[in-house]
Amino acid sequence: MTAIKTLLLATVVCLVQGCLAPRPSQYPCGGNQTITTALKPVAKKHGVPALGGAVITDSGEIWVGVVGTRSVRGGESVTVEDLWHVGSCGKAMTATLAARLVEQGKLNWSTTVAEMFPELAPAFKSDLGKVTLTQLLAHRSGLPRDTGYGRYREPHRNQAYSGIACAFGSVSEQRRQAVQAAGDHPLLFPPGSNYTYSNYGYIIVAAMIDRVTGGSYEEAMRQQLFLPLGMNSAVFESADLVGTDHVPWGHDRRGRVAGTDMVRLANPELLRPAGCIRCTLKDWAKFALQHLRGEAGRSDYLSAETYRKLHTPPQGDEPPRYALGWSVEDGKWAGGRFLTHSGSDLLNFTRIYILPEKGYAVLVCSNQNSGKATEEAAVVLIEMFSRGDLAEKTQ
Repeated sequence: MTAIKTLLLATVVCLVQGCLAPRPSQYPCGGNQTITTALKPVAKKHGVPALGGAVITDSGEIWVGVVGTRSVRGGESVTVEDLWHVGSCGKAMTATLAARLVEQGKLNWSTTVAEMFPELAPAFKSDLGKVTLTQLLAHRSGLPRDTGYGRYREPHRNQAYSGIACAFGSVSEQRRQAVQAAGDHPLLFPPGSNYTYSNYGYIIVAAMIDRVTGGSYEEAMRQQLFLPLGMNSAVFESADLVGTDHVPWGHDRRGRVAGTDMVRLANPELLRPAGCIRCTLKDWAKFALQHLRGEAGRSDYLSAETYRKLHTPPQGDEPPRYALGWSVEDGKWAGGRFLTHSGSDLLNFTRIYILPEKGYAVLVCSNQNSGKATEEAAVVLIEMFSRGDLAEKTQ
């Protein structure tokens, strides 16, 4: 059973348990007043429990505003200190970490799976061994979108699903097993010849990072990306395991609050490099700032050349224009080329837009799986900033 099918089953169980709850009659606000004033009507229109938004300029200014409650079941307001689920927007973080390791000489853009896992490669029944780091990050590996994540759950994460076969060991060992399992099946197409969005590919990237660092992807992210950028709030745990109340709880597309089992199903450990990171909007903005400044040589984290590599689709202008952790698009409103991504675990939804030509970026989060709400919120913030309406810097 795929992760999505399992989630749908959990949704049915959630309905039986009576997860429906009324929307808050009011939307409490926090942070920058201009942003909250813009977000509040969007949250009401789409009926989402909460929305958060941030605007970042290339000069380093960061404005953050939030509206709503953490759950439709309770009245606890979201705050600017809450840890939002960034979903697949975290792929850009994984790609950026890989780029850091390339600059350090620990990886190469052309490093192959076989070079990283010589003990596994002889048993591969496909060309998986020929797949490069660049192809994995650009979704051009030939791997499928997902795998059966349930079988890799550790026992302590799987108490409610004891009937599913588990692979024991650390999450790093789970990733190694995922590489081995990927080699048991044919690729969808020859490496580099086509595009298929693949969470599985990012799991294998993390396994490569485990191998070259001699530790874990998670620790490498903390030491090599989160700490240098001051992203001190960033965590990998699902909402129920974060250890703080400052967590917007997930809701499905219809606004039903998720149970703990559904939250864990949506955020298996194996998916961390593909989309299971949480952090405050301000800390996410710190990451966005580096990419906003990067190609102009104004980031001290990576070189301008490396940022151009991350921001350039390997297939050029051939659609879809996906670079390394980023979708690349063009628009007159953006002044030309811009970077974007969306993310969802079917319980939360996020969006990021980086506009290098205009010198700013916009982030939006919702604790409901609502692409429409986050899209409209992003448009509202972009229009607001373009008019020069934003004031009062968030500290």
